[in-house]
Amino acid sequence: MAADEVKTDGGGQGEDAPAAAATPSPATAEPSADMPDAAGEKAEPSEPKGDGGKPKKSASQKKTKIPEPQDMLVFRKWDVSGIEIVDPGLKTAISLRRQIMPHTFGRSALKRFNKADANIVERLMNKTMHFGKKYAKNTGRMSGKKTKMLNTVKSAFDIINIKSGGKNPVEVLVRAVEFSAPNEDTTRIVYGGTVYHVSVDVAPIRRVDLALKFISDAIKEATFSNPKPIEEHMAEQLMMAAANDPAAPSVKKKNELERIAQASR
Repeated sequence: MAADEVKTDGGGQGEDAPAAAATPSPATAEPSADMPDAAGEKAEPSEPKGDGGKPKKSASQKKTKIPEPQDMLVFRKWDVSGIEIVDPGLKTAISLRRQIMPHTFGRSALKRFNKADANIVERLMNKTMHFGKKYAKNTGRMSGKKTKMLNTVKSAFDIINIKSGGKNPVEVLVRAVEFSAPNEDTTRIVYGGTVYHVSVDVAPIRRVDLALKFISDAIKEATFSNPKPIEEHMAEQLMMAAANDPAAPSVKKKNELERIAQASR
């Protein structure tokens, strides 16, 4: 009898135990992953997806626009997209990169022939920086003053725009380079102990180098010991060379170089 009572009591406890284990009390229950956190944090709403499963951009993201390269103007004024290089030999040597400030911080000096990728405005600035005395032009008087020369070119472009009746000064610079770039030059060859001067064609990159050198030399000569500002001299020289004026010093040097080369053919 005692054993039967014990079994009956144990059987009753055994039937109630699984039910108690299956339904835990709310105090000891752990929160599931689908339920919000006990701290009250709400689940983040999912981003609406468009076609292809990619999330759609909000209205604030659509308003922000990154400027495209064609929107960049030199000095925020002059557009170079519509400028055409007439001389077919200089199309690969004159660069009209779209940039606001024509300053590459010397990147064109790290690789050979990389200066052809530098903007033509910056190349004019670099050539004009080698100032100096009248008969020793590379003594370092203006060497390294890039910011000063940048402001000078910027003011000269404004003067060109006013004096030429609204022309694009970058286009005036391109025309000045085209009319000041020599096509022929002379070189020295030694044959049998005798030195001969022979006419040779000039490479496109060297043509641009010589044209910028002639223009910068003309600016230096006109500015030396002259109270007139360098900006006005630069504007005058560029406008004269762009008009292919025979009185322009850069055009004179080009014609003289070609005349000597023609006599040495």
